Amino acid sequence: PPQMAPTPPAPPSLPSPPSPPSPPMQPLIASVVKVSGGSYQEEVSWSLACDGLADPITGGAPYEAMHAVPLGTCTLEMIDSYGDGWQGNKWSAPGWTDEIFTLEDGDSGRATFVVAYAPPPYPPQMAPTPPPPSPLPHSPPPSPPSPPSLPPLSPGFDVAAESEAKLRSLIEGA
Repeated sequence: PPQMAPTPPAPPSLPSPPSPPSPPMQPLIASVVKVSGGSYQEEVSWSLACDGLADPITGGAPYEAMHAVPLGTCTLEMIDSYGDGWQGNKWSAPGWTDEIFTLEDGDSGRATFVVAYAPPPYPPQMAPTPPPPSPLPHSPPPSPPSPPSLPPLSPGFDVAAESEAKLRSLIEGA
């Protein structure tokens, strides 16, 4: 009877791959979140979910609080319990977006925006710019070193030219 091939040994079990390094800490961008300006505020509620944010930020109206979120996309869910829109209430977060959101009509709506690096929306006008630091007295800036003066080309140049001529005659004569 033909010999049965021996069953191949099981491949050695590979060690489990190392866990990926934790992502670098993302910078957080702060903003005051404000919801106000309309009537029937008891009907207003909202939830903000952002990339990299563990839990959504939630609130109603009136609302005003400082929050910080990582760079990325945020989705704002706006809800009106009566179903007739936010009646003039507006959601804003000037540190994150220049847009102002509201629910014009209905019981819910959604808006997305991207949080990116941005200068503060209102540059502070109060702080005068500090004067530039005064230079230390009697210390002129160091002058750059002057390049070494080059010797005249004569002797070495002639030698090089003669050597080149000899090399050319050897090459062409070969």
